[in-house]
Amino acid sequence: MNLTKERIITLLVVIANGILGATIGKFSDSRLWEATFAVLMSLPGMLVIWNKEALSVTGLTRGL
Repeated sequence: MNLTKERIITLLVVIANGILGATIGKFSDSRLWEATFAVLMSLPGMLVIWNKEALSVTGLTRGL
């Protein structure tokens, strides 16, 4: 698995979402829960970008 520019950027975005969720999230009293929720919401996008070669084989090439 090579760390390409897209993978590094998505990893930084997921980390930034976790930090922002912990610092400015207001829906819970627990900062850990807010950070976890923000990271979990970012994971589907990260998985699509990290596995775009495998998804393109299945025919899901539109928008990738």
